[in-house]
Amino acid sequence: MAKIKRFLIIYVLVYIVVATGINMVYGPPNMPKEYLSEYKVDHDRYLEAVKNSDYKLWAQRPELIETPDAQLQDRIEYVAEYEAREAYQKEAHRRHSYNLLFEFFNAGMVVVLIVGLAKGPVGTLVDGMIASIREQLDETESTLKASEERIQAAQAKIAGLDQDLAGNAEFVEERIENIRRDAALFTGQSLSRLNKEVENRKNNEEIKARQALKEVAVDAAIEQILEQFKSNGTVTHNEALIKQFVAELEKSS
Repeated sequence: MAKIKRFLIIYVLVYIVVATGINMVYGPPNMPKEYLSEYKVDHDRYLEAVKNSDYKLWAQRPELIETPDAQLQDRIEYVAEYEAREAYQKEAHRRHSYNLLFEFFNAGMVVVLIVGLAKGPVGTLVDGMIASIREQLDETESTLKASEERIQAAQAKIAGLDQDLAGNAEFVEERIENIRRDAALFTGQSLSRLNKEVENRKNNEEIKARQALKEVAVDAAIEQILEQFKSNGTVTHNEALIKQFVAELEKSS
């Protein structure tokens, strides 16, 4: 910072010294007081003439005014006569040299300023800006590359997902078919087991019914024998009844 400050101080001092020297040798930029004190009336008339709108139009596009009126013609002749004076020619040459010299001097000082600042903090600042822009470009490129990789990975996952879905669909169909087959087999086994249980229960009920009927028939036969025992009390007759009862009991079983 001290270096650039010293440079700017030297730059301003040089500009002031050189500009002052140019003004002392070729200045001032306008008509000097000595000239105006001697030719003030003529110079004011000259300025009034060149600033007139008709004269400006004639000076810029003379083909548009083929025949100037008396006033415009008088201004044209006076301006030509005034600018042809030796004193005016001398001042015009001086002012032209002054302006030309100052233009070259200002252009050179601008170049010096740019070069001087470019080697200092401004150059560092510009280099930093360029580095920052490059870094941003690199980050943008990295981001784009990462985005492309993520897109490719997503597309690969989508393709794999489609394959998985196709495989899962086949697996689901196979599983459903197995469940249907198992369900049909289980239903058939269940129905067979149920029919068997019903048949067993039916047989048990029939057995129970037969036993109940047999008990009833035995009780009835016993009562009948007892009645016959009471009515016919002979041993031979009773033995015959017992044998008859046993035979009938064997038939009923």
